[in-house]
Amino acid sequence: MEAPDQTAPLHFPWRRRAKYALGASLALLLMWAGASIAVAERLTRRSPFRPEELPAVDWAHGTAVSLHARDGVTVPAWTFDVDEASPTVVLLHPNGGSRSGMIGLARVWARLGYNSIALTQRAHGDASGERNDFGWSARLDVLAALDWLVDHRTTPLLLHGASLGAAAICFAAPEIDDERWSRIQGLILESPYSDLGTATRARTALRLPRGLASAAALGLELTAPLFLPEGAGRAPIVGFDSVPEGCQVLLLAGTRDRHAPPAEARRYHGRRSADCTLLVEGVGHVGWLTDTQRADGALYLAALRPWVAPIPAEGPGPDHKSPGAGRRTGPRAR
Repeated sequence: MEAPDQTAPLHFPWRRRAKYALGASLALLLMWAGASIAVAERLTRRSPFRPEELPAVDWAHGTAVSLHARDGVTVPAWTFDVDEASPTVVLLHPNGGSRSGMIGLARVWARLGYNSIALTQRAHGDASGERNDFGWSARLDVLAALDWLVDHRTTPLLLHGASLGAAAICFAAPEIDDERWSRIQGLILESPYSDLGTATRARTALRLPRGLASAAALGLELTAPLFLPEGAGRAPIVGFDSVPEGCQVLLLAGTRDRHAPPAEARRYHGRRSADCTLLVEGVGHVGWLTDTQRADGALYLAALRPWVAPIPAEGPGPDHKSPGAGRRTGPRAR
């Protein structure tokens, strides 16, 4: 009887299963990374180029102007003037929008007696710029508007931004000098988001089951820096802390907003409640803005009328006051 072959290989089925599991895990990891990179690239890509023509309006004198940001980007804008002695509001659109979408809001402000300037922020509409970094670089567009207004206006200013526009205002706040802050009566921030990570998680949760949503959000947070400039990951709410005391702030939020729910606006309100009014309505994301298309801006008019100051008869001086100085600054936060 022959002895068994001592050199025959031993079989370990669990090793084969482990190899398959490892290979499948690596394949899933590569698919996750590839999908994350593809989606991050798509989300940061500029909006389709859309030429915009100044519309004819009967409620203000409209003019097309071209602003130049400090990094060389061209920022197209329209001014809507009702009275050269009136304050001017800078209007900043949400993600995917343009100045064309702010015409209804400009009309609301005109009904309140205010001039306005509506920008198309970089990487949107017919503005230059190839990457949308969710308000970080658009802070330079805000500064460009302020530079232009300082040269062309002597009256007080306000800044009004929706979502992406609100973030651009907050990102710009630390870079606004004292001279310009002395001209700014107040800020209106609609549907603000506190940080990019929170905004990303909110958006993935809208489209995916909970487990997949968390994985997708993590992938986007890890791959976004491949397409975003340094600094774009900063939180707008940190820039908000640079808004001077005494500068009035109006926060507008919607109970049906799943992109930037009221909890986000409440985080802003909690950082400076003394100079900050919070209004919450039963609308969705930037629902106050879309109301200008549905009901002639009824929500805006109801919110802004008690908040804005009487129109000053002359430009700001050493004793210039913010909106509502010496009077009720608006409905109580709720």
